Amino acid sequence: MFDLRKGGIVAAVVVALLVVGLREVLPRLRPIERPTLGAIHYQTDAYVGQRVEIEGTVRAFADDAGPYYVLEDAQQNRILLQSTDPLIPQRVDTSLQAIGTVGYRDGLGIYLDVESVRVPNP
Repeated sequence: MFDLRKGGIVAAVVVALLVVGLREVLPRLRPIERPTLGAIHYQTDAYVGQRVEIEGTVRAFADDAGPYYVLEDAQQNRILLQSTDPLIPQRVDTSLQAIGTVGYRDGLGIYLDVESVRVPNP
């Protein structure tokens, strides 16, 4: 005989898995904008929460928490790269393209929650 409590637990687990899966997939379905770093720097509010593809030179810095990496353009507009991708530290002082969602937080500044990075085509 079917136990309703077990069925309810199974249904709850399935719903939870669907929610987690959709939270992971849906942001990647949004269209990608291709603004300049300058546009993001000067119009931050317009880009926070937006999925973007940007390109710049990787720069490395360090603070008490350790090293961190930014993308920088020729005018020294910068965006912090929030990622553990091992390609980023390998590309210091060279070009990199990144796709992710723009964010801003006091004490942190403008950042990119990175989905993916790649070396730009020559």
